[in-house]
Amino acid sequence: MRRRDALGPLLALAATALFGPGLAGARTPAPGCAPAGAHVIARGAILRVYTTPSAGSTVYACLRGRHTRMTLLAAGAHHSLAVMASSGPLVAFTVTSFGVDAGSVALRVADVQARRVIRELPVGHYIDAGFVGYERVEKVVLGPEGGVGWIAAMGQSGHGAPDYAVHDAATVGEPRLLDEGPDIGPDTLSIAFRTLHWWHAGIEHSALLP
Repeated sequence: MRRRDALGPLLALAATALFGPGLAGARTPAPGCAPAGAHVIARGAILRVYTTPSAGSTVYACLRGRHTRMTLLAAGAHHSLAVMASSGPLVAFTVTSFGVDAGSVALRVADVQARRVIRELPVGHYIDAGFVGYERVEKVVLGPEGGVGWIAAMGQSGHGAPDYAVHDAATVGEPRLLDEGPDIGPDTLSIAFRTLHWWHAGIEHSALLP
């Protein structure tokens, strides 16, 4: 672990995954996969997540240059989807299910090439609009084999700053609690291949995804 003087610029993966590095040399671009008129809500190197006017709130994912499409979330009035990270044909996203004053959040990892969800984890909730208590996801990173890490904030609305916890999980097995405390930087989580990095009270920590 090492101490740093100031946080550097950090990548935000909350809503839109960034393109990967371009290929060297002149290549014919791979054709897109989202249909004409689609609203693309997230982009990865080969991945697109989108909705279409004719499908309402249904959310799809597809792979560029391939005839592959997967429904991530069917249309419904009581849930919503947020894309958190992508890695190749894999995408991590949260699904929030709404009640009157309470709700729950699940983190899902989908393999769009195989058209299946390979992991689903309960990662958040709120009760009485958060005044009784809440747990929300602040940052998610995704490994190339489907392992996932995330930072969650926990507290009560109107009752001071939240506590934070760093978790990770493989595609099978129980998730792990890696770190917790009020001084964790909620947006400092990053990944290099399969190694997670985050900052706690000015000290960098790391862990290998299971």
